Amino acid sequence: MKDKRIILGLMIIMTGTIATAQSLMDKLNVHGFISQGYIVTSDNNYLNMNTPKGSYEINEAAINFSMDMTDHLRGGLQLLSRDLGKVGNNVVMLDWAYADYRFKDYLGFRVGKIKTPLALYNEIRDVDALRTFILLPQSVYDENVRDFSFAFQGAALYGNIPLSGFGDVDYNLYSGTFNIPDPTSGFWHDSFLNLTSGAEMFVINDSTTLENKDITNSGVTAEYIWGGSAYWSTPLEGLKLGGCYLYGSLSMNTDITFFLNVSYKIHPLLNQYQSRQSRLEADIRIKDYYTLSGEYSIKNLTLTGEYHSRIYRTHIPASELFEFSIDKDYQLIGYYGQATYRFADFFEAGAYYSFYDDVDSHIQEEPDWHFTQKDICAAIRLDITPNFLMKLEAHHISGTGLVLICDNPSGRTKTWNLFTIKSSFNF
Repeated sequence: MKDKRIILGLMIIMTGTIATAQSLMDKLNVHGFISQGYIVTSDNNYLNMNTPKGSYEINEAAINFSMDMTDHLRGGLQLLSRDLGKVGNNVVMLDWAYADYRFKDYLGFRVGKIKTPLALYNEIRDVDALRTFILLPQSVYDENVRDFSFAFQGAALYGNIPLSGFGDVDYNLYSGTFNIPDPTSGFWHDSFLNLTSGAEMFVINDSTTLENKDITNSGVTAEYIWGGSAYWSTPLEGLKLGGCYLYGSLSMNTDITFFLNVSYKIHPLLNQYQSRQSRLEADIRIKDYYTLSGEYSIKNLTLTGEYHSRIYRTHIPASELFEFSIDKDYQLIGYYGQATYRFADFFEAGAYYSFYDDVDSHIQEEPDWHFTQKDICAAIRLDITPNFLMKLEAHHISGTGLVLICDNPSGRTKTWNLFTIKSSFNF
């Protein structure tokens, strides 16, 4: 009799566990996407790729899970594999993960790895099906920094505030840190190389040149960030206005092994080829980072414009590489205007003009187009089925402000073209 009671109790517990698990599974939402692209340029290696020869190193695959656990509490996460030239290399990473408790429509709280509310489209840029273009305007949405700027680790307050007959405002306030991926490759490694590429103007002797630079033991730390965004859905239906702001602190350091080629006109027999090693350190403050945005949708037409500015306050102490410390503010600006139109359920087209300027890097010895980039883009999107789409996109570009020097050691070309095609499957 006792054994029968134990068995009955276990059966009740198992039935309850299975029912609970089934209830949770019913609430679980699973989605994802797989995309593959091809990119080619007429000149200039771009986005960490040998694009003049064409490259298939532009793909993503992701799966995400989300669940409404109560009327107020929900959570989710996304695993992403991405390749963009030297960035990503199809390593599976935690793209975002959060717990979200919404007290009221006007007040919610999130913790975890949260999408950063930078400009209108940063929070949806990982979902290819939600936009017309393959490459968003690079003057505002630089693909090189997507891996760490797309999401931050920390906490956020958010909500929607109705303004009676004056529309409503969506706001977001947050604080945390960026999770910096491997700094020995991709964007950060190239940043160190670009920094040292400009070091020759600071070496002690005009007859000295730097050669064969090698970057090792690199480290990047985002000490903190904080910021916010607010977007006003105006009384004019379809018109949204707003902006975002970010402030933060980064520290960068690396060992640089380089060779000094010292030549003497008077005594050429004294010419030297010396190996040196230096520890390069840089403290960077992300200062006055903001974007102003406007979007207007009327029927099948959407018009968008954004202006972006960011100032980096940089301190580099004196070292073997630099004979004196460097304290300088660098401002980068970018803006674009774009239009998209949905002609049919299966066909959409769009175009934009994008402008970028590395304002404080202009020097007399180099042409201005080395620091600016003007991009005219035209694109079409074909929704072949509800779950499968294809995009084709062409760019005519003048300037190389976003073309990395270290990827183009033989020099860069002022005027060039880019073509890319991409297919995506969503589930």
